[in-house]
Amino acid sequence: MVSFWNILLILLIILIIFGAGKLPKVMKDLGKGVNQFKKGMGEESDEVKKTVKKALPTKTTVKKKATTAKKTVKKKVTTAKKAVVKKPAVKKKAPAKKKPAVKK
Repeated sequence: MVSFWNILLILLIILIIFGAGKLPKVMKDLGKGVNQFKKGMGEESDEVKKTVKKALPTKTTVKKKATTAKKTVKKKVTTAKKAVVKKPAVKKKAPAKKKPAVKK
């Protein structure tokens, strides 16, 4: 946890290193750097959003693909039904009766 005294010590060291005259300029440059970083992150996220949007299919394309798939499945089912030939029922023969063994 950062306490008040830790922050005060860091600010004092910065003041000693840069001096009172250069401190406003250093803070101004630091602020510009942070702003440029934020802009860069925003541009990056916009590019990612555009790329994702292009890569994902739209609702209309999904619907079109679904309807064409549905039609092809229906066609295949109807052709399969036509291809199936019903075989006539074959009567099963009764199993042959075993003759009793003759003892000699």
